Amino acid sequence: MQEARVDESIISRVMEVLQTSEMALYAAQDKQEAAQRVFDQASQVIREMEIKK
Repeated sequence: MQEARVDESIISRVMEVLQTSEMALYAAQDKQEAAQRVFDQASQVIREMEIKK
């Protein structure tokens, strides 16, 4: 993403989403709720990337 000149804040957000999804995979919480939260975060990051194109 850095080579594609993606903004550092977006890269950080993507890393957060990846971390959250990994934690949700192994956490003993409601899987559906965790999946929805990760989906919402990922959707927001994608929207931000599209705006900053």
